[in-house]
Amino acid sequence: MNVPLPAFVTKVRKEIGVQPKGSSSKNFIRDFLLRHIESSKTSGAKSEIDDEQFRFRTFYMGNYPATNKIPPLPRKKKSLSSKEKKKLKIYEIPADCRRYELYEPMNGLWNDYMCDLVNFDKFNPQNSQVLETFLKADYHGCHMKVTKSKCSSLIGTEGILVQETKNTFKLITKDDKLKVIPKKNSVFTYEIKGYEFNINGNQFLCRTADRSTHKFGKFIKFPLNFSPL
Repeated sequence: MNVPLPAFVTKVRKEIGVQPKGSSSKNFIRDFLLRHIESSKTSGAKSEIDDEQFRFRTFYMGNYPATNKIPPLPRKKKSLSSKEKKKLKIYEIPADCRRYELYEPMNGLWNDYMCDLVNFDKFNPQNSQVLETFLKADYHGCHMKVTKSKCSSLIGTEGILVQETKNTFKLITKDDKLKVIPKKNSVFTYEIKGYEFNINGNQFLCRTADRSTHKFGKFIKFPLNFSPL
């Protein structure tokens, strides 16, 4: 039995999407979604929307719930380039800090550091692990002397090592001068606990940080000779 729609329903039938008798439910659902979904959630004109846009999707009617947005990660600060560091003179030792007496306590600390690193009471020169320890040691604060060099004017230069780069040793001499000694073709000598050690600079051509983590081979020719005083 067909019952006519109430007057107020007939008046707003287009707004609420009431379909005439015999209309398919598919068209009703499609029209219903188009009216209640935000236009930003649909692409293109409504007349061009096809059923594939509604398949396997979840839609919210009315106000969308607030989403917990993940805050963007802070941008990593850009580190300075080598050129910028050189321009800012980050690694340059100021003139007022080039005094030998300032680094004498550093030399005492380095001697204590080496004594903790190597047990000189049971020092065995045949132990390759001990020699490898000398290779990986940090020499900042060591008082060393240039005994061989391709540049004859550098031979005999001695002082406390205050800075090491990949290719140079920087020494503060007793007359408060900063000497930059190239490692290549140079031999450096230092003394500790009654032993004299010679460092072959040609095999020390790397940074301290790289040398400390480097794995040396079992039969490597060590760039370090020693002799008791």
